[in-house]
Amino acid sequence: MYIHIISTVRNSVKQIISIGNTTICLQSIRDNSNISVSPMCLSMKYFGLFKKKKKTPKVKADAADGGGKTIVIPQPAGTDEYDINHSKAGVAIIFNHKHIKGQATRNGTEQDRDRLESALKLYGFDVSVYNDLTFDEVTNTLEKAAQQDYSNVNCLCITLLSHGLPGQVFASDTYYPVEFLWDRFLGDKCPTLVGKPKLFFIQACRGTNLDAGVNIMFRSMPTETAQLTYTIPSKADLLIMYSTYEGDYSWRNSTNGSWFIQSLCLELEAAAQEDDVELIYLLTSVARRVAYDYQSNVPNDQSMNEMKQMPTYMSTLTKVFYLKKKPDEDEEED
Repeated sequence: MYIHIISTVRNSVKQIISIGNTTICLQSIRDNSNISVSPMCLSMKYFGLFKKKKKTPKVKADAADGGGKTIVIPQPAGTDEYDINHSKAGVAIIFNHKHIKGQATRNGTEQDRDRLESALKLYGFDVSVYNDLTFDEVTNTLEKAAQQDYSNVNCLCITLLSHGLPGQVFASDTYYPVEFLWDRFLGDKCPTLVGKPKLFFIQACRGTNLDAGVNIMFRSMPTETAQLTYTIPSKADLLIMYSTYEGDYSWRNSTNGSWFIQSLCLELEAAAQEDDVELIYLLTSVARRVAYDYQSNVPNDQSMNEMKQMPTYMSTLTKVFYLKKKPDEDEEED
């Protein structure tokens, strides 16, 4: 499993995003780029990702004594799947930043915002959209969200559409550590989200590196006792997906939107036509689509031409999570 450790050290914006005598976020150079997209990739067969493991014996270790909290929730510890039968499918927040002080305008972000809002509503999410908030406004919005009662909600989903730096993302007036988005929703700070998936999608650059890709050639080849009260880490049940690999650019088209968010929406829309879809399977399909179907087309700038992008995610999910599509209005439950 890949674990990403986020740096909170503030870097010089000018140093990171300067090229020659131009001090702008290089994402602006990509705004006018044409994108070549290959035909839709084939659906991947479902593969088993989660299997029960035998209970391991307790081992004494030379470590600090943890003062963890014990939360009582109605789902037994031995269950393999997250409960998706609450009265509300989920709460979603979208922070959309088009105009950022000192940065290039993020043309095309409206396409990401609107399509993602519609895609999440297919699954019954209550979606709130915020445009061009300052850092203080982002802080207030997150604080209010963390104070809500999520007892009857399946999950929380927060998406950021913005510029970014290594370990940092932008509000409309300044940048801040990316982990600021989820810190207040951890189990020790937001009790009603304990044992529930907390999803975060980050569409932003993570550095200035370009991925030229690698040419490849295809060659054919010949139960445990359930408990109602138990202790889990405060950082459990998180999933954080980034549009690009650490240190790399994140591509966005000024007309069609970003590769990552558009791929995420396409997979969400397609899955909504089928039965309930498992989250990790869906996100693997998103990563595959971005990796295989997209390549930059900037023939007038060979340093930016024919580049690739690789989304990544960090997960502390402890169960399988199925996205349950919203029932049609004409459907009735027995």
